[in-house]
Amino acid sequence: MGGIAIAISIVYWIGLRFMPVVSIWVSLIMTIVLFCLIAFVFLYNGGALTDTDVQGRLGIATGQDRAFYTIYGGFCMAFTIITIIVFICCFHQLGPTI
Repeated sequence: MGGIAIAISIVYWIGLRFMPVVSIWVSLIMTIVLFCLIAFVFLYNGGALTDTDVQGRLGIATGQDRAFYTIYGGFCMAFTIITIIVFICCFHQLGPTI
């Protein structure tokens, strides 16, 4: 895993040197995707996205009280939405750079 991290960091470093706009936009988009996926995992495991009650959804051990998964999922989804709004408001002038 360390070798993969080193390889990815070298590729990212080269990308920042020769293609900074692409590297920055990919980083911004991947940040949004990461938080959105984390939110969906929490919401799904908390039972907010399903009708059935199955223990151990997505391989995550659950107890009887799973309300905190839904709270974490809601927080991550709110953070994702706020991040999208900030990106749109702050970086709307970077659109022509793509």
